[in-house]
Amino acid sequence: MAIYLDGRDLQLLDRKGDKIVDGSFYILFNAYHEAIDFKLPSPIYCDQWTKALDTTTSKVEDQEDYKPSDILSVNGRSIIILKHLNLHPDGKHTVSPDVQIN
Repeated sequence: MAIYLDGRDLQLLDRKGDKIVDGSFYILFNAYHEAIDFKLPSPIYCDQWTKALDTTTSKVEDQEDYKPSDILSVNGRSIIILKHLNLHPDGKHTVSPDVQIN
């Protein structure tokens, strides 16, 4: 099973009234005892994914990059989290603790 969390679609505004844009995440769950291959989402979601977490390894610094539609093998009984930073048109990544819900 996989879940896509779209950081571009937050219904939140910062103090200035600007839309808050956060990173997007693609979470891959494998509850089966053997590895399962997952095809990553198409380019309409993002142009590159970076591995943020793999529960089968303790090496957090091993950040691997993946392209849309790549095949990623997820080991049995494990989770992989991929991330993509979404940027405002001005190139800034904005996350604010003071938000308003639309």
